[in-house]
Amino acid sequence: MKDNIIGEKIKSLRIAQGFSQAELANQTALSLRTIQRIENSETEARGDSLIRLSKALNVTPAELTKNPVDINAAPRLENNSYLLMLNLSAICFLAFPLLGVIAPLVLWSLKKGSIYNIDLVAKRVINFQISWVLCGIFLWVIAVILTALKTNGIIDLGSTIILFSGVFAMYAINLTYIITNTIILLRKRTVVYQPAINFF
Repeated sequence: MKDNIIGEKIKSLRIAQGFSQAELANQTALSLRTIQRIENSETEARGDSLIRLSKALNVTPAELTKNPVDINAAPRLENNSYLLMLNLSAICFLAFPLLGVIAPLVLWSLKKGSIYNIDLVAKRVINFQISWVLCGIFLWVIAVILTALKTNGIIDLGSTIILFSGVFAMYAINLTYIITNTIILLRKRTVVYQPAINFF
């Protein structure tokens, strides 16, 4: 009976968050067949599988195994417009890289837990933006060092063009992710910001 309840909870949360079984399998790195068997109560979600599922569905393992998960809880209102604004706020990175982290973080803190799916969207946006900043810093430092070594410490015009082309590419990638996920949110699906390091 307990396995049946867990399977039903996972299925309900998956549907509520707009995941297909294949998408949930991709998010958790579990096989599609495993997801199907868990939802049909043919096998039990435990250990690492339970942790992966709870993380992807933005709940704790305890909520899946013990506590009822009320996906229609009154305090969690649907507000797709706010989610769109939160996602688009990351575009502030164009003014200054860290603003791409700060802006969505502020908007999340104002409505944290009060809007349906806001925690999931905010975490993915912020995790990606932090990862992007760190990656940008790392690549910039490496590029400067390699260029300096190659040119004996003299940064010529060609090297400068290469460096700024890399910066342009990084900005273009970030902007593409934001625009793509804005379209995804307009279709009321779950945002996809990968690869990214999970800080939240």
